[in-house]
Amino acid sequence: MITGVRIINGDQLAEFDRTGTLTKKHQASMHNFGESKLLSAEDTKRVTRWCGTSVELHDIRPNSAPTEGELLPISEVFSRIRCLEGEVHPHLGYMQERNRAAKLHQMICEKLGYCSYEDDGTYPDILNQLIEIKLQTSPTIDLGLHSPDDHTVLFAFAEQEFRSKDIRYAIIDAFVESDNVKIQYIYVVNWRDFADHFPLFGGKVQNAKLQIPLPSDFFS
Repeated sequence: MITGVRIINGDQLAEFDRTGTLTKKHQASMHNFGESKLLSAEDTKRVTRWCGTSVELHDIRPNSAPTEGELLPISEVFSRIRCLEGEVHPHLGYMQERNRAAKLHQMICEKLGYCSYEDDGTYPDILNQLIEIKLQTSPTIDLGLHSPDDHTVLFAFAEQEFRSKDIRYAIIDAFVESDNVKIQYIYVVNWRDFADHFPLFGGKVQNAKLQIPLPSDFFS
């Protein structure tokens, strides 16, 4: 429902830009492999040292800090969520991308073994297992601020630092079918190997945009 319309020129709009800061994000090309695949044979050394065997996540919160000995190996992450292949959930409309992603996030938490679902909007989506989730129904993967070449320390727990290349990505290859989204294939890869399978955009590697907050009385 349209509740108000205001027409202004560019000079007037520019007055609302207080920072001039561009929001930038990296992007990559989606690729269909024709089957679900584990695209990283092993984790990075930092993650491997924190992996355990027979890890149970039932009593652990998805967004709690990872603990040494309680990280699932990347192969186990793939094994647990691969069963989502073929799952169908409501499309919810083209303006509901965030809600579709939230539903998928909840499904993945369940398959990993958590008894609860959490999403506080931070990176990565499931901090406890260093997993970022990407639901792909388009040929472009939006990667946010982090690049495979970024060696910045993201966070540190118990004196162990974790960097961008340590994050595990769950790429969900899906398509829209009638009023539903159907999961076709599951790909799991760590950030270290990501660009070997999903090429980063060349030339203009980043997509940048200017975001301007409008005052609360803009339509008054």
